[in-house]
Amino acid sequence: MPLARFSTHDRSTAHSKDCFAIWVCSPSGIVFTANHVVSEFHRSTFLGGTRVLAAGEWVVSAGKILLISHKTGHHAAGPANLYNALRQLESRVDLSRTAALLRDFAKNQEVYVTVQEFLAKGGRVAECTPIAGDVAAAARSRCRAHVDWDGAQGPGARAYRA
Repeated sequence: MPLARFSTHDRSTAHSKDCFAIWVCSPSGIVFTANHVVSEFHRSTFLGGTRVLAAGEWVVSAGKILLISHKTGHHAAGPANLYNALRQLESRVDLSRTAALLRDFAKNQEVYVTVQEFLAKGGRVAECTPIAGDVAAAARSRCRAHVDWDGAQGPGARAYRA
């Protein structure tokens, strides 16, 4: 079943703020998303504290996932968790123009990469070519404008810049 079209333009998280939402992928591949409200609604709320495949934050606009991360705060989900969730999503949504914010624990830094390359490299962050610039700011800008990477409100995208 395809992911329903939605936007995170009216969502927020405690860490990344406006235009971001928290997400969780269940072990069976069901994806949940919502606002993160400290002391009220967290990632663990979706599945009642049971095991998840992956979790993080994302920016979605015009029905497209512009940016996805494995940022989970104290849960410390890693790139491998995100890789597993993306494998679940790739057959249901177009990830060809989606960027990922990954924590490279070996280098102790965050890096933006294309999801397409991240999947092609088997989830090995060190083998991916970083995307230059502040992709999160560009994604947030696109989300506020209700457009994807091309400025289109429908399918297709070409660049990771605002």
